[in-house]
Amino acid sequence: MPDGRGRALASQDGTATEEAGMAGLLDTLTGLLGYLAGHSYRVVERLAGQASLFLLVLAVLIAAVVLVARWVARHPERVQAFADRQLSRPRVARLRAGQLAFLVRWLHPALGLSLTLTLLVLLAAGWAFAAVLEDVVARNELATWDQPVAGFVLAHREPWLTTVMRAVTELGSPTVLAPLIAVIGLAWWRRTGSWRPLALLTAAGLGAWLLAGGIKLLIDRQRPPAATDLAGHLTGYAFPSGHATTAMAVYGMLAALLAATPRWGRKVTAWAAALILALLVAASRVYLGAHWLTDVLGGLALGATWLFALLGLTRLYQPLLDRRRLRNERTTSPG
Repeated sequence: MPDGRGRALASQDGTATEEAGMAGLLDTLTGLLGYLAGHSYRVVERLAGQASLFLLVLAVLIAAVVLVARWVARHPERVQAFADRQLSRPRVARLRAGQLAFLVRWLHPALGLSLTLTLLVLLAAGWAFAAVLEDVVARNELATWDQPVAGFVLAHREPWLTTVMRAVTELGSPTVLAPLIAVIGLAWWRRTGSWRPLALLTAAGLGAWLLAGGIKLLIDRQRPPAATDLAGHLTGYAFPSGHATTAMAVYGMLAALLAATPRWGRKVTAWAAALILALLVAASRVYLGAHWLTDVLGGLALGATWLFALLGLTRLYQPLLDRRRLRNERTTSPG
């Protein structure tokens, strides 16, 4: 039998072989990338040297969302257990046993859990927006990252990536969102006969845009220097980002409509896709020099606040609407 030294040498040889294999694989992939680019390896190296760090940060954010979503989709029982623990916290328990319990009894018993979770997310999003707003006004904490992040982005721009980001940023603009809301809402009405999706999507988009515009006038924050602007001739103030706010509200509302299904995996996928779209729009605004980092963070938080405020109102109003419909049916029924 081999002694300990022999096993150690064998292990070292195996590790060296694996490392050599990985190095060879990386060399092969690099060469393949250069070939697919239609140019030499230097083209890939040049692109990677300038744009890769920005893309890496963006890829890490998206990968984090995807990984968390996959875990949540595969472990619904653990998610339920986590939600139960949060709902059993003393402050939340008092809320559920007090004013919220009255609303639930008045409206519908099945409304309790969904309404509680909606209110909790609403409070968390509102707190996040208030925290970013405080830092922006006081120019400390998060706001101190604005200049370094803007400098980092400026140093990692590439013409091809600028073209991509200009297309991505349109996903949060009224010129794209307004037709998207109309097409989806009308298609939903034609399929189901309900105007509710169109009304909710319109309320999400229009309300988010008006909220962002009103707060911009109050905060009166200047945009990044015009020399760094690649988004076009921008007007108005910076905080919060209207694109980020509206993208979060509209894509989030679309996710909420698509998530109205008993299929857990579909729910998770819809919400993860909405978050990724909102993050891409927010990243594009920073990359193009249209906004500071805290502008888009505040916009995402404000959009989420408005979104869950609408969802909470919808959950409150729907039982009342159902009761009215039931009374009308009883009144008009014969006998």
